[in-house]
Amino acid sequence: MQSKSVNRFLLVVFALSLCFGMESSGHMADASNQTSESSSPDAAAVMESPPVYQKIEPILGWSRHYGDSARSVSQWIRWWKYLRLKDPVLMRWTYGLLIRIYPHTEINRALFVRGIYDPNAVVVASRFLPPSGGVFIDVGANNGYFSMLISKNIGNGGCVYALEPSSREFSRLVDNIKINGLEQVICAHKVAVSDQVGVAKLKIAGEEENALNTLGSDFASKGVENAGIENVATVSIDEFVSSHHLPRVDCIKLDVEGSELRAMNGARRTILTYHPVIILGVNDDALKANETDRDALQRIIAEFGYVIYKLVESPQFALQLVNDFAKEKAKVVYCLPQGITPPPLPQPEEKSFVAAVQEFFQ
Repeated sequence: MQSKSVNRFLLVVFALSLCFGMESSGHMADASNQTSESSSPDAAAVMESPPVYQKIEPILGWSRHYGDSARSVSQWIRWWKYLRLKDPVLMRWTYGLLIRIYPHTEINRALFVRGIYDPNAVVVASRFLPPSGGVFIDVGANNGYFSMLISKNIGNGGCVYALEPSSREFSRLVDNIKINGLEQVICAHKVAVSDQVGVAKLKIAGEEENALNTLGSDFASKGVENAGIENVATVSIDEFVSSHHLPRVDCIKLDVEGSELRAMNGARRTILTYHPVIILGVNDDALKANETDRDALQRIIAEFGYVIYKLVESPQFALQLVNDFAKEKAKVVYCLPQGITPPPLPQPEEKSFVAAVQEFFQ
């Protein structure tokens, strides 16, 4: 046990020494100095040494909050570099995309270190999209990382509607769409989703936890910095679908920090008409701050004639039926109309011991 600790310590020291040594190459310094939020990809420095993922594939043991640690030498280097970032930088990303990385944020840290965030949810969502003409509604789009990945899987003539109420995140969403030339595929709207059209107060989280903005009375986690209150326009999904004359809705992702029940109440007509798959982010503390719980969500899901699945990894990657949602701990679930058989999912690549060691020292 002691030798393992020593080896791990030596590895960290080695990785950090590489990090400091590589700084002299100027890649990071150049990117930081030349890139700003308003830069175009032609004028801005694009980072060298992008993450290794060329496409999104299922990953065993994925944790939504990955990014504050590392599992290989190259990730240790990237983790340390990210901690030292002071300005936004453009990064080459998967599927040939570019994404602007900001310092001191949880999602950006994961993207920078590992090159991915919520990969398994993207894999599942993609299995429910038609080969062409699909419609995906991304509610709580943040900086657009999920919308951009879906845009590469939605097929010809498909469209992603990215809804994000926060001015800070919306500006980054629009920026990421623009630098990738995805304006014809991703339609961004600065709006919060609720059960009615109107105006609401959005509680803005600090930069580190910028995915926790909420319409609720408090943040999902204790100790989250309160960066202020923003008055935001609200719309129901039914009103949005109607006003944009959408001919179909194939999938809806709801990640709205506790407002899921209101959002689903406002999507009643859309759900009963188009029967979309619903990807639901669930946080018990966020639900409590919105005066609701899993029981209430399960009731409305059943009322729509839907059932709830979660992703399991053993004995293989698959969607497994959830019978008692109130006792379920999964933070992401998939709601399907009754009678729909979940499709088979792609399976993670099984690596040999030698391959795993080689990957560690990449």
